[in-house]
Amino acid sequence: MEPKIQFFGPTTNWKVSHNGRACLEQDAGPRVIYVTLGTPRDTGVPKHQVTQIRMERAVVQAGAANSLNPHEIVKTVIQAQGAFDLTQARDNAWRVPDLGGDCQSIVRFAEKV
Repeated sequence: MEPKIQFFGPTTNWKVSHNGRACLEQDAGPRVIYVTLGTPRDTGVPKHQVTQIRMERAVVQAGAANSLNPHEIVKTVIQAQGAFDLTQARDNAWRVPDLGGDCQSIVRFAEKV
């Protein structure tokens, strides 16, 4: 497995070994599993909550960096949003990739990813 952000699916095959000897091998699907560096923030506001579609978008956006270096990920995500537009402030940062945004909206989107 390459050390980068990527999607595996639709099923996952788990293998457990000890001292080089296989102890268990089992499919765990069809389920989608995300492994994150931290717990996604839950503000309690529905328009900001993590959803399946948003997680998929985050994997694509962050995975484009082809790196686990946080600085590279943020740089890649921000650059992918194009030039900022001061007239496009977003109250929901998840809309930035579709509609563009001002600099603060773009940074808030990068923070979510």
